[in-house]
Amino acid sequence: MSGFQMARKMKDNPSTAQIPIIFITALEGEDNLVKGLNIGADDYIAKPLSMKEVKARVKAVLRRATQTNVPPSGEVHVAVSDSKICFEGITLDLNAKTATVDGQDVFLTKLEYEMLSLLLQHPGKVFSREDILTLCWPQDVFVLDRTVDVNITRLRKKIGSYGKQIKTRVGYGYCFEK
Repeated sequence: MSGFQMARKMKDNPSTAQIPIIFITALEGEDNLVKGLNIGADDYIAKPLSMKEVKARVKAVLRRATQTNVPPSGEVHVAVSDSKICFEGITLDLNAKTATVDGQDVFLTKLEYEMLSLLLQHPGKVFSREDILTLCWPQDVFVLDRTVDVNITRLRKKIGSYGKQIKTRVGYGYCFEK
C-alpha cells in the first residue's frame, strides 16, 4: 500500500489517530505535499534531504505532539470518514464541500471550510497561525499571520454555539476541543 493509504488508515483508526506522521518521500510537488498534509501528516519532507533537517523536523513534530495531548476530560469525539467529518451538530461533506450546523446549511468561504476541516480532523491539536496559513491558504498568496485571527473570528460566528469549541492558545495558536 502507498504511504498515503497507510496514513489514511492510521488517521481513521482511533487507536492510532494521534500518532504523528512525517512523510519522507521522493514524490515532489505541491499536490503531493498538500495531499499528505490533508490526510493528516504532521510534516512532509521531499528528497533529497539532509539528516540534520530530518532530525530537526522530527524533534519539532514530537515537541508539538507532546504539547498538544489533551487530557481525557477534554476529549472530543469527531467522526471522520472518507466523505464526512462530524462533531455533534457540525457536519462537513468532504465531497460536496458543504457544511451544516444543527441541520442548517452554513455558507463557509473556501478558507473557512479548510480551517474548520483541519481543526476538526485533529481535535485537541494546536495549530500555529503559520501552520494554518501553510495548510489552508493558497501558496501564491501573501498574507499576514493576523489574517488567520480575523478568519477564525468569522468562522466562530458562522458555526454559532460551536464557535466556542475553537480555542485560542495564547502564544501557540488555535485548536478544536470540547
